[in-house]
Amino acid sequence: MKKVIILFLIILTACSNANNAGHLKNNPANVDVNVESSFPYPLVIWDNQKYKVTTDEKININKVIGEILNYSTDETKIEEDTDNFSNYYSKGTQIWSIQGIDTKQAVAIEYEKNKYVKAIVE
Repeated sequence: MKKVIILFLIILTACSNANNAGHLKNNPANVDVNVESSFPYPLVIWDNQKYKVTTDEKININKVIGEILNYSTDETKIEEDTDNFSNYYSKGTQIWSIQGIDTKQAVAIEYEKNKYVKAIVE
């Protein structure tokens, strides 16, 4: 009887972990998941300004204003002159301006072709 209970618990745990993995895969903007670093959240640094990535995808993009040139999950690698950086998005990810919003307030990150997420000033 103990073996049956232990087997049941193992199967239950495995199913629970599989469901969590699927949830992360279905996150459309790929944000608000645990970033494996000392950073508290996914961020982008552009034009010497830190932006916190949100899950807001209801944005009207304007034009490309830059791209991620530096990527690291090591917070100690950020220096005062670090720019075009992200702890989440890879090199080459495009940064866009948003129609009607000053880039000193928010920008858009193209996380997939023609899919954007808002990043706001921290």
